[in-house]
Amino acid sequence: MKKMYRFSGTALLLISLTACHFYKQEFFVLEKINLYSDSLKNEQIGKDLLYYDYAALMKDSLKITDPAYLRNINWQDFLTSDTKEITFRLRLQNEALEKKKELVALFDHFVINKLTEYKTKEKDIDSAVTMGYYYIDLINQSYYDSTWNQSSPLLEKYVSEQQFINVLRERNAHYKSPPDLKVEARIMANEIDNIAGDFYSIYYAGGNNAHEKITMQKINQAYKILGYQYNSPRQK
Repeated sequence: MKKMYRFSGTALLLISLTACHFYKQEFFVLEKINLYSDSLKNEQIGKDLLYYDYAALMKDSLKITDPAYLRNINWQDFLTSDTKEITFRLRLQNEALEKKKELVALFDHFVINKLTEYKTKEKDIDSAVTMGYYYIDLINQSYYDSTWNQSSPLLEKYVSEQQFINVLRERNAHYKSPPDLKVEARIMANEIDNIAGDFYSIYYAGGNNAHEKITMQKINQAYKILGYQYNSPRQK
């Protein structure tokens, strides 16, 4: 991760420029992640930021949709080995450099706002993580009715109760969460499918490449399950 700099107008921080024939790339340091004195908590936020849908952000804001063009735009969290400083940076190459001012401004604005949100919603995020574990435990124990009864009303927009239960039964027929399941990332959204709300998606990872994701909507201080995804560990 890296140092935190604010980009204003045309003030772009160029970290490196590589030219090889017609290949060019530039790195732009965006924001330093230093919300906490605990470096591990700052590292977690760096990981969280990688999980947002920047492709959708670029499509909506800059109308960039060409997959070949998008491949020239990359982002990463960066941990400086000596100072342990954590930053978020953007890498642009080739054609993407033509829109570097717009792209840097877009990413910088998004990350600044998210860092503020992570600070102000710290307790909400912690609660969402805890509730995510709770829902995974319900599913592991085959408490399907209880899981459905604690779901967001929006869930019925996507699936019926029976369809939901059938998916969970199928999941339990060949998969159970590993005992070492840990939080991988935590993201927040204020809308899903153009529906306003207070949404949290928590990503978990365990041994043998097991991954699970719980999406919840906060309603009246309760975290209602809205979605669940998983992938089975690799078979040895």
